[in-house]
Amino acid sequence: MLSLTKEAASRRKYTPEQKAQFFSVLDRCGSVSEAAAELGFNQMTCYQWVHKSRLPERVPRDREADQRKYTPAQKAEFFVVFDRVKSTTQAARELGLNPATRAGLGP
Repeated sequence: MLSLTKEAASRRKYTPEQKAQFFSVLDRCGSVSEAAAELGFNQMTCYQWVHKSRLPERVPRDREADQRKYTPAQKAEFFVVFDRVKSTTQAARELGLNPATRAGLGP
């Protein structure tokens, strides 16, 4: 018969230095999940650190300012491929562009 109780999973303890290292990697890559994966840290723990660190004077990153800017020639090439494949994601991939930044290709 199976026991109805489970032993609590052991929790990893992070040092202040590891937490600072996480925020350094996060500043570089801009993604909590990427930073956590790169360092081998628990993703949910890292999301909690970010959430708890949002003090009133700390302003979230402006995504629009970080958005990549494309030249008119790149946009034209994108739309030629898009007309053929009918998918923004597929067109971005074919051109070696990050599909997440394809919104910057609009007119």
